Amino acid sequence: MIGFAICGAGRVSVRHAKAIQAAGGAMTRVFDTDAGRAESFGKQFGARPTDSFEGLLEDPDTHVVAICTPPSTHAPLAVAAMAAGKHVIVEKPFAACVSDLDQVTNAALRFGRLAMAVSQHRYSAAARYIGGQIRTGAMGRVRGVSCLVRRHRADSYFLEGWKGSRRIAGGGSLIGIGFHCIDVLCEWLGLPESVAALSVPSPSREVESCIAGVIRFPSGILASFDVATGPLANCPDEIELIADAGRFRMVGDRLTGAAEAVEPDRTDLHTRQYLSLLGALAGGSDDIVTPEHVRPAMRTIAAIYRSAETGRSVELGGDR
Repeated sequence: MIGFAICGAGRVSVRHAKAIQAAGGAMTRVFDTDAGRAESFGKQFGARPTDSFEGLLEDPDTHVVAICTPPSTHAPLAVAAMAAGKHVIVEKPFAACVSDLDQVTNAALRFGRLAMAVSQHRYSAAARYIGGQIRTGAMGRVRGVSCLVRRHRADSYFLEGWKGSRRIAGGGSLIGIGFHCIDVLCEWLGLPESVAALSVPSPSREVESCIAGVIRFPSGILASFDVATGPLANCPDEIELIADAGRFRMVGDRLTGAAEAVEPDRTDLHTRQYLSLLGALAGGSDDIVTPEHVRPAMRTIAAIYRSAETGRSVELGGDR
């Protein structure tokens, strides 16, 4: 059985642990700088707490390290884990910047280890249906796309801890909450040609709480995006796509507008991602999301931030 260790026992780690166990993996170790939090997590999921990251890496029963720490720490932790012979799966955003992502890609090649990016929305039946329709040309020409992301976040979200720090988090609502929508768009349509955006600062003033703009993809496809946080109700992410074949609307993992029925996923999407990882480690699947797969989204987000800061559109080139 493949053994998994968790680095970072915050809120998102619980989702990872449940998915690991549902996929048939074994929880081995957990490390967190807060020893009490690691102890509580260990009791809940049967993982042995360790007092250092190095101690976690020394465990022979651990084959994969799930990195659930703040974004600026992802790259150094992932590189260290692969140097110690472990595979890694890294929570989104994969890194705080593109250069950090590239460090992990290079380390995976150097050490012959698997690095996987958490991008569970790519595994939804709705996203895969739309992606397939675009790739085969079955929906005809794509005329336009719009994305809407809404999350409840109190002011304290950006004022307490690291989430309001540009250096640690890499940004605010876009990279932390809107990442999946940008990633799915790049998977469907490729690297954009250009972006233009405006943003509103969060209470921390270092990162944004709201950001909106337009992305131009190859073939002239325009996609609008609007990501906002505040004292509002949480809503599923919405992506609407207009094409020759009609109007397709994806709300969470539910799709309307398809010619045939596309059933919502019965398996949790994080579990699907771990099943894919286990399949890849067994040599029977190549259905994994690597750092290179999410690189277009990371480049797009970096360009959106530059546009919002300068007030000008930013060119990306439209290549992969």
